[in-house]
Amino acid sequence: LAAIVESSDDAIISRDLERRVLTWNAAAQRLFGYTAAEVIGRDISFLIPADLQADAVQKRELLNQGQRIPSSDTVRLGKDGRRIDVSMTQSPILDAGGRMTGVSITFRDITERKRAEMALRESEEKFRQLANNIPEAFWITDVEQKRPIYISPAFESMSGRTLPEKLENPHFWLRIVHPDDRRRVHAMRRGLPDGDYDIEYRVVRPDGTFRWVRDRAFP
Repeated sequence: LAAIVESSDDAIISRDLERRVLTWNAAAQRLFGYTAAEVIGRDISFLIPADLQADAVQKRELLNQGQRIPSSDTVRLGKDGRRIDVSMTQSPILDAGGRMTGVSITFRDITERKRAEMALRESEEKFRQLANNIPEAFWITDVEQKRPIYISPAFESMSGRTLPEKLENPHFWLRIVHPDDRRRVHAMRRGLPDGDYDIEYRVVRPDGTFRWVRDRAFP
């Protein structure tokens, strides 16, 4: 069991009821920068940032009641003072009689996952700004449900209709196509199941005026 813990890629630490570190595996040293000799017997609160001390107290109270704290994302401090994003799981250690004698804590480094999430949020924000500011109307349609899942704001100024009207009715766009163009547009869309087409036609606005549009689609 000791060999398994020591070879784990996750940092595995145990502490006693007074919060003193009892064990510290090699992964904990790699993650936090402290050797086992530096931390054994030390109060484990040195890992907890000041702004998360209150949260740690709440979880400690649950542990003292014998509850396991499921995996959750949090932050801990490295030896150099940097904040490290980790996923943490805490479990009470019980003796043969069922009495709690300590706590086992497992940490997994999620720094790369957090970076990926941040990059995704930044990418989505750039997309949102682009979509909200270009004059062309565009939308994304779910292929299986054949319903729009995103429509850019320019749709309203071009068609004279609100976004909810199109979102609530997947066939709404075809209904506002000029009657003289509707059959041609319908045939074009139906004849290209992969959703790849390029066609020009008119759409009728609520006031009776119409707009010429170039409609291009791609999978």
